[in-house]
Amino acid sequence: MEQAKFAHRIKQLSAGDKYKTTAVTAVSDKEIDLLISDYSDLTGSGKDMSGFYAQWVRKYGVQKFVELAAKARQEGKQPARYFSWLLKNSCG
Repeated sequence: MEQAKFAHRIKQLSAGDKYKTTAVTAVSDKEIDLLISDYSDLTGSGKDMSGFYAQWVRKYGVQKFVELAAKARQEGKQPARYFSWLLKNSCG
């Protein structure tokens, strides 16, 4: 049930204007874990990088994470590598 609510929240964020700037809101650790697992094709299934992704989401927000994931899937020859590169180089 909790995962379904969060998945709906992600869809709402990804359906919005991709250039719209919004305030970063607090995201719980459980929500971050669900987000990372939902994007496991890009983030990997192991826990070795989950700390990096969790820290990134806390700093820049879920919406930006979802936008970059969509961009990596559309434009990347190797989506997982491109996604990682986007996260490292797109924000500050």
